[in-house]
Amino acid sequence: MSQGLEDYKREALGNIEDLADTICSLENYPSFLEEIIPTTKNYYEQIEVVENLMRVLFCNEPTGKLMKAFIDVAIQSGLNLDSLYKLYVGKNILNQFRQDHGYKEGTYIKTWNGKEDNVTMQRILDEKEEMNLKALYAALEEAYPGK
Repeated sequence: MSQGLEDYKREALGNIEDLADTICSLENYPSFLEEIIPTTKNYYEQIEVVENLMRVLFCNEPTGKLMKAFIDVAIQSGLNLDSLYKLYVGKNILNQFRQDHGYKEGTYIKTWNGKEDNVTMQRILDEKEEMNLKALYAALEEAYPGK
């Protein structure tokens, strides 16, 4: 369990459902559900939200503050809950694909047609709105230069 979630365990604040309810009640959570609208990046605002996240982490603030800071960083980075979930699942499938194709043995090819495999995975996810786990794995298999 991360240090930031220790307060839930230590102070018996509840179970995973209670934590989910806490996150959903955060003032910035509704923004995390909205469609992402590209904006001009304000690097000072980005630095500010990252610094706040670091402060919350290193000062052992309560879990609610950690979750709020994380959501602020995600939104500032152009991610909403759906896109973050899609990236998380995609990265897990890519990691499985790497293991299945020789990552531990050192035979895995990480650069595909001049681009890192993460970039290829992101392109595949962007091309199809709805993609299940098997379809993503199959698309990675199709794109992999080491077949």
